[in-house]
Amino acid sequence: MSINEPPPPQRGLTGAERGPASTDLEQEVADARSMPQKLLAAAHPRNYFGMVKEYPAGIKQFLWLCLGILYPFWLLGVLIAWPVMIVLKAVGWVLFQIWWFCTGWFWKRLGGEKPSA
Repeated sequence: MSINEPPPPQRGLTGAERGPASTDLEQEVADARSMPQKLLAAAHPRNYFGMVKEYPAGIKQFLWLCLGILYPFWLLGVLIAWPVMIVLKAVGWVLFQIWWFCTGWFWKRLGGEKPSA
């Protein structure tokens, strides 16, 4: 081995050793318990503008300008998403109940056992 060659590569870290690939702001939003808490965490200016903290200074300033222009629309989207999520959750629950009723009805008519929920 000559002097100009780099040292052999070291063993890389596994995923468990590296930890999560998300930032602390992303982890804060993910750790929120309910859907309203997640939406409020996503609408917080610290989380919204903190998305660009890993970029170099010039790019970060440009992205902050763009995010500042888009922030009112982001808040409007969060306000619209809240009732939409509630309605979608209710529709999903109703469809699930109808599916279980139909499953039980067919199993009863076809002579099998009704699967447990």
